[in-house]
Amino acid sequence: MAQAKTLTPAELDQVLDFISHRSFALRNRVMLLTGMWSGMRVSEIASLSVSDVMNANGTIKAEIRLTAEQTKGRQPRTVFLPQKLRDELHPYMELRKPQNLAHPLFITAGRRGFTANVMTQHFFGCLRRQVFQAPAVTPCVAASSPRWPAKALAYVCLLVLQDTAQLLLHNDTLTYTTI
Repeated sequence: MAQAKTLTPAELDQVLDFISHRSFALRNRVMLLTGMWSGMRVSEIASLSVSDVMNANGTIKAEIRLTAEQTKGRQPRTVFLPQKLRDELHPYMELRKPQNLAHPLFITAGRRGFTANVMTQHFFGCLRRQVFQAPAVTPCVAASSPRWPAKALAYVCLLVLQDTAQLLLHNDTLTYTTI
């Protein structure tokens, strides 16, 4: 597979500007920056719970311990959150006011947690249709996180069924063709 092209700072600003004019702007900004600045995969971000990033006293943790079930390689790992990401997470958590630390960190408009597939499609829509105005089959610039990866926004922008299935750790592309 080809190496994903990364977003330049100007392109990231363009994406963030687009996000700022849409519904759920703060949530979408924090989701994107979590991937960009922490290096987590889409599936890892989608699997985060409030307790993964927030202490019981309401402070944002400096590191996240991902379980084997949350990672692609089924190996637990620690992700360090830079101060600038913690500064972005703080207002989001204040707005969310989570009552239950076990609830998903990022929730949809329907108040459910994102799945990796839904989150992937969400970012695909932001990048392809609005920001880069690319046709559905044209590759576009992707996220610059070294891992954001689930080949993150880059391969999502390709919108190739096999890449999406691989991105989400599915070997069976029939999963996506029976929708």
